[in-house]
Amino acid sequence: MSTLDFNAPWPEAPASHTLSSDEMLGVLELAGINPDAIELSDDEYALPTLNWITGDFADSMTGFLNSLEFTYELHSQDCKAFSRAAAFWAEYCWNKTQAGQAALALGQCYYLPNGSMEGHAINCAMTRKAGKIALVFFEPQLNFKAGFNLSLTSMTEKNLEPCEIESCSLLLF
Repeated sequence: MSTLDFNAPWPEAPASHTLSSDEMLGVLELAGINPDAIELSDDEYALPTLNWITGDFADSMTGFLNSLEFTYELHSQDCKAFSRAAAFWAEYCWNKTQAGQAALALGQCYYLPNGSMEGHAINCAMTRKAGKIALVFFEPQLNFKAGFNLSLTSMTEKNLEPCEIESCSLLLF
């Protein structure tokens, strides 16, 4: 098992903007999320940058999962576990570098993939994209290539279809 150096520098998440929970709720509803599916646990949220999520954070998360020898296992270490791990690790890194600041606007999303009756868990973040505040989705499971290879980058941006966005049963920030 590889070890994680908890004294190493944490991937600092540059925040591009902050939103109140009411503003977050408004943007999520405009994005097509059912208000009954939204769980916001903080009063203020800092928006991470896309580059941080797909770069420094994804690399750090891969190291975190490698240190745990975390690999995909049906029903135990599946999409829910990867989504939870990513949300936990993002919050942990954020709190290590931004203690006392607004909560990080990176959470979990449970939805039905287009044409499927089986749910899937991914991550979501409120961020700035093309100069506008946007809800962006990410696949936290590591890339699949002859099995899950933990040396490959995670947190790949994922575009959801409108019907998939409407199917969100839980969006947890």
